[in-house]
Amino acid sequence: MKVAVIPSDTGACGYFRLIWPAEAVRSVRPEWTVNVYRPQDVKVGYGPNGLAVQGLDVTDLDLAVFQRVGTARQVELVRALQAGGIGVAIDVDDALYCIDPDSGSFPAWNHSRSTTHWSNLEEACKKADLVTVTTDALARHYARHARVERIPNGLPDRAYVEPSPLAALTDAVTIGWSGVAPSHPHDLEVVGTALADVLAEDREVYVKIVGDGLWAADVLQVPSERLVNKDRVPLYDYHEALAGTDIGIVPLADTKFNEAKSSLKALEYMGVGARVIASPTPANIELSLDTGMSIAKTPEAWATALRMEIARVRTDRAEGTVGGPSVRHLSILGRAEEWATAWERAAARRKNLTK
Repeated sequence: MKVAVIPSDTGACGYFRLIWPAEAVRSVRPEWTVNVYRPQDVKVGYGPNGLAVQGLDVTDLDLAVFQRVGTARQVELVRALQAGGIGVAIDVDDALYCIDPDSGSFPAWNHSRSTTHWSNLEEACKKADLVTVTTDALARHYARHARVERIPNGLPDRAYVEPSPLAALTDAVTIGWSGVAPSHPHDLEVVGTALADVLAEDREVYVKIVGDGLWAADVLQVPSERLVNKDRVPLYDYHEALAGTDIGIVPLADTKFNEAKSSLKALEYMGVGARVIASPTPANIELSLDTGMSIAKTPEAWATALRMEIARVRTDRAEGTVGGPSVRHLSILGRAEEWATAWERAAARRKNLTK
């Protein structure tokens, strides 16, 4: 089978949901040809004979896998490929139909216009031979036709970083959060003063932020002398930057957008050996059932969970151990067969329709 994979970007979204899964599929289907295209190299326009596509080899192509289709021309490309007997799968990993107006992504998806990127995605998903998603909420919205496969996020091998045994030699505990301001409107506020209260009562607790550190520290009320700020880092340095965190926090506002989010942030912290406290989204609750991750909804619950996890970290150290529960089984490579089977099904459906 020949597969073309066209991610929406070459950032975290593109890598976690298409580029790294494509590499995993190659490992379980070595007889397949799986080509990954840079999104900027695939250009869709109009020529003298109508729709014209550059940078995409469709010769003997069985399946094209897209991500976050957003433009009208991309929707036309989906139709044109299917008309030529080529199957189309589309991956969606966020609820782009209900982005918070305060989010930095809101303008990019043109929610204020009559013809919008998010509605083009809805149209493309209606046509797709298969829609792959991360959560049940996304499956309900983008794949009402039931041509759907829920494949939760996993971690690449590089995301697993063993905690240093030297951590057991100190009483200092590091609490971590990662992210950037435009992507997390109103999320950090759910913690209230819980983190600040814990810092005030325990002088051996520090906060490590990977991303917009000064902004996050201001919202979380973290004194500058207790802040370890890694700033923004490239994707390939990101997981190493998380290392050294004892307790990762994943606060999320109670919104429809967050209800559909995956548990990736929590998983990433577990990958570097941290314990995690997270807001009660469906995906986070599901992960907590597998790993024992703490869930907190109110500021009071956050304060209780923080104190409990700090005590656990110190107890583990006293017993000669470091690190939280293992999530080695929740890897992208471990889901390779799920991705391959899903793509086979999408290609087979299109072939059956064009016989």
